[in-house]
Amino acid sequence: MIDSNERLKKARSDRGYLNPSEAARAFGWNVNTYRSHENGNRDISKSAAIKYANAFNVSVDWLLTGVDKSGTNKEHSISTPTGINQIPIRYVPLLELGQVYMGISNDGFSEADQKFIGISGLSKLSDDVIAVEIPDNSMIENPFIKGVSFTAGDVAVIDKKAKVLPGDFILALVPNLEEAMIRKYKVVKTDNDGFATIELVPLNSDYPTIEVEGYLEEIVIGKIVQRISNI
Repeated sequence: MIDSNERLKKARSDRGYLNPSEAARAFGWNVNTYRSHENGNRDISKSAAIKYANAFNVSVDWLLTGVDKSGTNKEHSISTPTGINQIPIRYVPLLELGQVYMGISNDGFSEADQKFIGISGLSKLSDDVIAVEIPDNSMIENPFIKGVSFTAGDVAVIDKKAKVLPGDFILALVPNLEEAMIRKYKVVKTDNDGFATIELVPLNSDYPTIEVEGYLEEIVIGKIVQRISNI
């Protein structure tokens, strides 16, 4: 029976990813960590096995032991969904706003503390996507508009390389408050060097509009491209 790292390699290959780096980038994993799991330099933990099994459509038991729960050896029978009904799932880092402000990525956490969320429909986005849980009700439209408002507990999916335009919902840094926040993006003024004054506008009038000055690439982390409701 082959080792778990070889089964991981086979699962990845059968899902159509040519190498470890391609798979890791597609699902938002740390490339070095995933590569060390696949080449056998690091044991695959149960939490990592769950993540990989979900991504590659194999069972956790098969990935870790070579045998599924029914006791059937699955060594040569990995099933790979095909056809027009297949919905690819991409796993991206799930961070708190405090982690975003401090510049902490999942690379800085132990494997047990890393959090990821599986999201469909991200195939056309960049390879630099994160997710952030909305901590409050500052982005609830008044009156409430379904599909526009963000409630506490919703998850915002952010593409860090997407083009950002006025009126977009963004994830931004607010240095004077030592915070990161989700807000609507409004440009007050900008110069040719990219130094700008922008307003971070809440949808809920009970929260203040925040004015921030600085270079846009240092303020704007990314654009919200998807909202996952907690309801």
